[in-house]
Amino acid sequence: AAEGELCVCELNAVVEVSESGLSHALSHLVDAGLVAGRKDGRWKKYRATNRAVALVTVLEGSVGDE
Repeated sequence: AAEGELCVCELNAVVEVSESGLSHALSHLVDAGLVAGRKDGRWKKYRATNRAVALVTVLEGSVGDE
């Protein structure tokens, strides 16, 4: 996907969740500041925010500490 952005239909191909369930989860992630969304015609594209990337980086580092 262009610049790390995916629409719900593209994300749905990766996870086994209904599109409506995925859209609902994405709205919670947007509210938490972990995902950003933008309209692209009739589609909404989502991408991880810098906050999400930083969180994953910290979590990946802590996995090795166990």
